[in-house]
Amino acid sequence: ASGKTLVAPRATESPRLLMRKGFRDPADYLARTLDITAGEAMAILATADVLDGLDATTDAAKKGGMAPRKVAAVASAARANPDAEDEMLKLAETASVKDVQERSRQIRREASTETDEQRAARAQRRRNVRVWIDEETGDGRGSWRLPPVEQAEFVAELNRRKQTFFDQARREGRHENDEAYLADALVDMARHPAATCRSLDAEHADPTDGADVAAEPTPRIRTRWNQKVIFRVDGTTAERGEALAGERCEIAGVGPIPGTEVSALLASDAFKAVVVTDPDDHNSVQTVAHLGRAPIDPATLTETICAAVADQGVDVASLVHTGRQPTAAQVTAIEWISGGQSQIRGSTGGNGRLEIDHEPPWEQTHHTVLAELTLATGHEHDLKTHQGWTLGPLGPDGKRDLTPPPPDTS
Repeated sequence: ASGKTLVAPRATESPRLLMRKGFRDPADYLARTLDITAGEAMAILATADVLDGLDATTDAAKKGGMAPRKVAAVASAARANPDAEDEMLKLAETASVKDVQERSRQIRREASTETDEQRAARAQRRRNVRVWIDEETGDGRGSWRLPPVEQAEFVAELNRRKQTFFDQARREGRHENDEAYLADALVDMARHPAATCRSLDAEHADPTDGADVAAEPTPRIRTRWNQKVIFRVDGTTAERGEALAGERCEIAGVGPIPGTEVSALLASDAFKAVVVTDPDDHNSVQTVAHLGRAPIDPATLTETICAAVADQGVDVASLVHTGRQPTAAQVTAIEWISGGQSQIRGSTGGNGRLEIDHEPPWEQTHHTVLAELTLATGHEHDLKTHQGWTLGPLGPDGKRDLTPPPPDTS
């Protein structure tokens, strides 16, 4: 794959010759010659273009030690900031493709002179939906591109409805993957655009709507995650209305957003919470206070936060209770640390069902402590519970390693 990428630029050297031979452009030539899609061909050419002049990354690609997507991520980051090339190459040796791509996006964003508002406007211009029929199977296919806020809202509604189909399948004894239930949810959105998920509202109430979850599940039922859109914003950013370097202003799992979106959120009826962290470690949560859904004036944000922490702040770092399920404050702390995504380093769970796991198991401790909770996909939870995999300590990035058991030598 790396070899194809490195020689692909030769296809761009004679575009007129390619056209005389019946090819639309170099991407069309690559796609038909290599029997790949036009999108894959364009990705190869894009990677080859950013590799130009990056000798260290090109050498690493020639050795065949990096997957093409890693090569593309390293090269695009190094193109934006040449000083980051060594860092990215070292990261690519051990990190997952997802982690390398995420760091690449961070580097490109830091190096960009584009403002948040300009970036949001560009995302708005790029928005599109494409639909087609699969030529081989006849199945309906599609793809979409949305600005971050609209993407988060769309995915949250899909996940909200998906839970209903998941619950129904379990009651009927059916087991399908999450993508199938998401497909059901998408069709349901078209057929019943204004419908609410009564079973979801009744069976999986928002844990932030009450102090604690009163009823404990039976031993066979796990705590399931109620998907929602999670915005993580530093207090100074919310008060100022724009993010400075090093400040968080993002939709968890999606990416950065303009500070103007935060001002609109504060003025809306969205549920808001205060999370107080260690100044040197954003993932070390100390105190949580819920603000409810009342609109907040950014001009009085500091006073509102201080009053909420003083009156109703919960010391989640020290909180211990004997129930199996986390309290509402502990749930908010997990949302801040994880961003509503699996905390397993290198997880590829995507929008799969997430579960709160205890380590050590609750059956051994009979208590729930924030430091012992981890958000993981159902598959990752099963590996730890039934296949002998073990969880490592919480890292500075809010992630944990999931390590397989030693090989059986018997």
